[in-house]
Order: sequence, then C-alpha cells, then structure tokens
Amino acid sequence: TPYEQFALKARDNINLFRDTLRVERLGGKRIWGYGANAKGAVLLQAAWLGPTTMERIVDDTEQKWGQLTPGSLIPITSAAELSEPDVLVLLSWNNAPALKAKARAHGFTGRFFVPVPVPHFAEAA
Repeated sequence: TPYEQFALKARDNINLFRDTLRVERLGGKRIWGYGANAKGAVLLQAAWLGPTTMERIVDDTEQKWGQLTPGSLIPITSAAELSEPDVLVLLSWNNAPALKAKARAHGFTGRFFVPVPVPHFAEAA
C-alpha cells in the first residue's frame, strides 16, 4: 500500500508539472529549463515534454552546449540569453536558490517554476 500511494502521488505530481507548463505555453509564454542533468531529463520524459513546450535548457557546463537532452531532445545552450523566457523551470531543484541568483544575474525577469517535491511557481532568490 505505501508503494501504491507513492506511485499515485508521483503520477499526480508529474501530471501537474506537465499540465501547468502546457497551459503556460498555450497562453503564449516562453518556457526554458535551467540545469541539463539526469534527473531533469527523466522528469521531462516521464511528463512527455519536449521542445514544443520547453524551448531550451540552459546549463553552466560548456561541454553540454549544442547537445540535446536525452529522450526529450530539447536543445542545451548557455545561460547568456536568459532575458528571453517568461518561465524558467529549475530542473536542478536541489540547487534552486543558487540557480535563481544566477538567472537573475543573467537578466532573467520572469517566474521560476520548481517541479519537485510538488510543482509550483517560486519567489525570486
């Protein structure tokens, strides 16, 4: 029973994550991710999200620039153009405070979206 409850809660959170981002995108918002990492890639695949919802993922690691995220095929770029998106999904949610500060330093003025533990829009750093 505990595992079944966990599975249901995880599925609900994945659905909330996907549905929130799709509503934002349908509303004309530009959505980017911050942090091209394995856990973010798994979450994007579980939510069936790709480049039609999330335009790109920025990362501080230069070796990742020009690559695509596994499975979802979202382009990975530098954080230099962070003034463009309306919503920034923090895919490295355990580093949310540091990513928020870096994003603001790069000119990001939009809203932050944190997918875990429960998907939500977060205040700035």
